[in-house]
Amino acid sequence: AQRTALHLSSAEGHLDVVRVLAEHGANPDSCWDVGSAPIHFAAAHGHENVVRFSAGRKANLNAQDMYSHTPARVAAEGGRLEALRVLMEHKADIHAAGPLHGAAANNHPILVRVLAEAKAELDSFQDGLTAMIVACQGGHVEVVRQLLQLKAQLKPGATGVTPLSAAAQCGRTAVICLLAECG
Repeated sequence: AQRTALHLSSAEGHLDVVRVLAEHGANPDSCWDVGSAPIHFAAAHGHENVVRFSAGRKANLNAQDMYSHTPARVAAEGGRLEALRVLMEHKADIHAAGPLHGAAANNHPILVRVLAEAKAELDSFQDGLTAMIVACQGGHVEVVRQLLQLKAQLKPGATGVTPLSAAAQCGRTAVICLLAECG
């Protein structure tokens, strides 16, 4: 599939163009490249006005690209708090591992808290890893601290890797110190 005018205008946050294209029948769920819909682009670039409009036009808020990433996941990865909030207001699924893992992997502790407050599952697995393990691998001390405060478990992943072993393998001394302080 090819990139459409709706994909391009959504990525750039051109709400007036998105509106005109929608009025003329542009498909809000058309897929491009790796299966990304226009709302993926708007969410990834933090264009909450386009996300809100698209949600109002019944775009699929839980559309998955070929990596199983939803608009909420790409918003969380990019630290796009307002776009994520709009998706949550419109009942996008944040309970799957995607958005929390995206926020943890990309060092966004505020988004981790927002997702936890919205009841995202702290100890869910994605690709065999919890958000805690992903944050430890990345050396994201503030995310690890946030997850500990939220009572995320220090359980091993599906392959047996623990948060501590993940931090050790990646040379994340500050994370190891934080985990040691917490017992």
